[in-house]
Amino acid sequence: MELRPLVPVDEELKHLFTKTLVADDMVDLTLVGDSYAYLTSLPTPVCDEMATKGLQVRMHPPSQRLVTVYYESKDKSFRLLRNDWAAIVKESGFAAGDKIACWACCHGLGGDFSLLIEKVTSDIECG
Repeated sequence: MELRPLVPVDEELKHLFTKTLVADDMVDLTLVGDSYAYLTSLPTPVCDEMATKGLQVRMHPPSQRLVTVYYESKDKSFRLLRNDWAAIVKESGFAAGDKIACWACCHGLGGDFSLLIEKVTSDIECG
């Protein structure tokens, strides 16, 4: 069996997580599941930017807006900037109880990537 690398090759989608949104997620989304492993495997300059000032990445859908992904050192997690996530919640019509899936799409070897968050009806089976 061939092991696939954690970081996708150009334009490949990587499933990061599926979760049911709770009330706290409506104001602050922590990127869970495989997000930490994926994001920390990106090139050092990309990781450094997320850790210091946050990294702007394109979010699909609803409007291909730029969102800031940053590293929260106190709980060792990655999050979306609150204002950016609030706009996504509003534009997408997400509500507590909705199940969402988050994917990363790699855009070359330099660590450029975008995120796709979609409402789903069941867990995503990846393997």
